[in-house]
Amino acid sequence: MKSRQFEWIKKLEKVGEGTIYVAKNDNGEISRWIPLYDTTPFTFPVDNRTVLLNEVVFDIDSEDWDLVRDYGNRILKVLRDEKVPYSLGLTGGKGVHISVIFELPEGTIKGSITYRMVREKVFNYVLEKAGIPDKGIIDPAVVSFSDKSKGHLIREFGGRKFNEDKIFYKSAFDEIPDKRIRVRNPEKVRFPDLRIWNIEPEKLREIFGINPVKKDKKKKKILYTSFINNENRIYEEIIDPLQGPRFAVWKEGKVDYVDEVDKDECLVLPINDDAIKEGAVILPTGVEDYRGIESLINEIKEHIHKYLDISEEYEIFAAYYILLSWVYDKVNTLPYLRALGDTGTGKSRFLDVIGRLCYKPCIVSGSITPAPIYRMIKRWNGTIILDEADFRDSSEKNEVVTILNCGFERGRPVIRCQKDRPDELQFLPTFCPKVFSTRYTFKDKALESRCLTEQLRETDRRDIPPVLPQEFYEEQEQIRKKLLMFRFEWRNRIDVRNAQDLDLGDIEPRLKQATSSFAVLFSNIPELMDRFRKFLRKYNRELIEERANTFEGMVVNSIFALRGKEIEEISASDIVDEMEREFGIKATPQKVGMYLKSLGINSELKRVYDGRKRCIIWDDPLMDKLRKRYVVDDRTTPGELHIDVPNAPLVPDGTTNTTGTSTLKDSRDTFRIIKEIIRERCSQLEIVEYDLVVLDAKEKGISEDTVKDCIDELENKGFVYEPKYGYLKWIE
Repeated sequence: MKSRQFEWIKKLEKVGEGTIYVAKNDNGEISRWIPLYDTTPFTFPVDNRTVLLNEVVFDIDSEDWDLVRDYGNRILKVLRDEKVPYSLGLTGGKGVHISVIFELPEGTIKGSITYRMVREKVFNYVLEKAGIPDKGIIDPAVVSFSDKSKGHLIREFGGRKFNEDKIFYKSAFDEIPDKRIRVRNPEKVRFPDLRIWNIEPEKLREIFGINPVKKDKKKKKILYTSFINNENRIYEEIIDPLQGPRFAVWKEGKVDYVDEVDKDECLVLPINDDAIKEGAVILPTGVEDYRGIESLINEIKEHIHKYLDISEEYEIFAAYYILLSWVYDKVNTLPYLRALGDTGTGKSRFLDVIGRLCYKPCIVSGSITPAPIYRMIKRWNGTIILDEADFRDSSEKNEVVTILNCGFERGRPVIRCQKDRPDELQFLPTFCPKVFSTRYTFKDKALESRCLTEQLRETDRRDIPPVLPQEFYEEQEQIRKKLLMFRFEWRNRIDVRNAQDLDLGDIEPRLKQATSSFAVLFSNIPELMDRFRKFLRKYNRELIEERANTFEGMVVNSIFALRGKEIEEISASDIVDEMEREFGIKATPQKVGMYLKSLGINSELKRVYDGRKRCIIWDDPLMDKLRKRYVVDDRTTPGELHIDVPNAPLVPDGTTNTTGTSTLKDSRDTFRIIKEIIRERCSQLEIVEYDLVVLDAKEKGISEDTVKDCIDELENKGFVYEPKYGYLKWIE
């Protein structure tokens, strides 16, 4: 029997999925599990082996042999009627094992479809067909073990069953006998023939309960959409791993699935286009329960932290934003998530980890033009994901900036005339969540204020995989299914009017406007609402700290520093001296005067003890606004507020700033070099040709694109201007 059992298990190894483990019984106690590849013929005989991943075992066990026989014969009849090959064994104990080894159509096991799911579906399908009223004597654990576990042990053919001083052996039988038979002689043990059930695709669809697509339909107008809100039902498109696009339906607290929605005058079908096939649009594969909002938030945060290196505060904000995106059609305003950083700092990873979890992510990266953005918003109403949203061509840049500027608030479409029919207007949608990455800040201050920005750095965390593993995509698939359940449960509960009455604390109006939509998520959960307020206060402080590092911020901080020294009459020259003393920044009264005007601070000539000088006019309401905007209460020493160039195109190195992000030294040095080139050339010639600056920079290994970006920032911050086309002048 030893050699026969060894040959049998080796046959199983050739057709089985997963590693087979074997074990022996020692007076009824199971020994350690040994992987089959570590065994030799001398290891045998064994008593137990693990169930194959592609094997369904009906383990029927009861003292009542008539019941065992009845249930077993019902199952055997179904298998024979369905022409399913099987093996039958009497265990040597109280019951029988009916085993079916199957082979699936190629490509079935992927995404959320696992061998465990197939085993359970086949198991339940057969039992339902057999009409077995009580499954209590049939062990479901034999099919429900995880694909990632070692598996589940069953007695092998030739395996021993200890019963007091007797030993019985499991043996193959052709039929279930009228009376319980136990084999005591190992030489009389039979081994079955090995036969495989090749499950056809149509049969697999039937087992999974997928109805065939109805072909005989009356001719109706066909509409395609990914979302329907109709008669207290919500329909959301999903991608069934077996059938493809379907609708998940939410009605009266329950989820169902349909292939189409038949209306009076039209037939509504889920969208099935190249965007789905090429992965440009990512949809859930089903719906799954979650254990409350707080648990879901923690799961999202843990996923983000596992694969992405961002500050802890931003992890929280990103998790909130992902939830908000799944109910964004119930709010009126939305901020954007933006990753800021140089190449190699993780901007694409940011979009993969955060963006792909948002509601119906539409990936429009690459050669971005405005037209596909409009079309994706109109067709899918999902989340737009933009990679490297830095545009060289001014017309494209202005158009996309228009989309971003209008798209933060509902009811702000872009209006265009039809190209061939100028009398007809075209209304282009813009409102939806957006997640994007840039290397530089936007010149448009209004757009910049609508971005919740994380400045990225090259990570030094070794626990983050450099390449996203298959596990990442499987985790995201599970989270998306839970997020769809969150949408089903919460979409119709959200009342945007609640946000108007919520107290978010003393934060900036822009931040309050941008984040008020978040508050509707937590308005009925006091603990989360309190945590959200604390987070906003901290984030608001960080915004002020960052703003304090700009040139405007240092001007304002210098004014309040002088005021704190009881200096009443403050001139631009006083501010210049204070800035150099506290921040190490050299400026001129003329430049400071220009910034004072931009801040709304007026000045007038005043008589002082040593003559007349132009002093700022202290306007209490204005100064109070500027203090809240630029001055950090109880902040660290002024010397810690430093700047190389205000809002230069910064990317991380490894030194963390107030937002948990950092600045790349090479990028600061590049900016300084460009600044010095322009200053030196202008000191010689008063104005300098743009091309000369490019040539000087190239000699230092700096590309023309980088030169252009640096000059744009210098112009934006008032360090240089263009007196005529192609020439630059430094402002002292």
